[in-house]
Amino acid sequence: MTPAVVALLGLLAWSDVPDCGDNASTRTVIGAQPIASRLYQNLQNIESGAWRDGTFHTERFDYIGTLLSKRSTKYVGYLVTTWGAACRATVRVVFFDEDYWPIGQYGGLPMIKPSIEGDSLVWKGDGFAEHVDLTEGLPTEIFVDGITYRFSTPSQIHVQ
Repeated sequence: MTPAVVALLGLLAWSDVPDCGDNASTRTVIGAQPIASRLYQNLQNIESGAWRDGTFHTERFDYIGTLLSKRSTKYVGYLVTTWGAACRATVRVVFFDEDYWPIGQYGGLPMIKPSIEGDSLVWKGDGFAEHVDLTEGLPTEIFVDGITYRFSTPSQIHVQ
């Protein structure tokens, strides 16, 4: 193969790399409707919720499901935001109250969407499975794949 052909193939391969630095701000909502859209809309209306248009490449919100207990109902969502020229990702699991408002989140998580099994959130990855028991409420810290993640509450400043 000549050097010119190698260079051309390299350019063609480079053109397939996504340009996350363009801040296209494409949003996707996945899950049972209208709950998924309502949860994501409320997440956009708080200061520490969804990202503002023009500051990210893609944002995907997945409604995972509902945790029911004798004391309360909590809706659970999985939010992945890609941003920056290198397509970095911010991953969060967000909890909502029975009125669909965010009450808190675990952030910085691995790119593995958890599922709900009974009263637990479950992450299953390559060589690990983590079950986080939520029967007593939302723990201050959780452990996923050997890393500790802290629960944080959102700023309740509505930006409507």
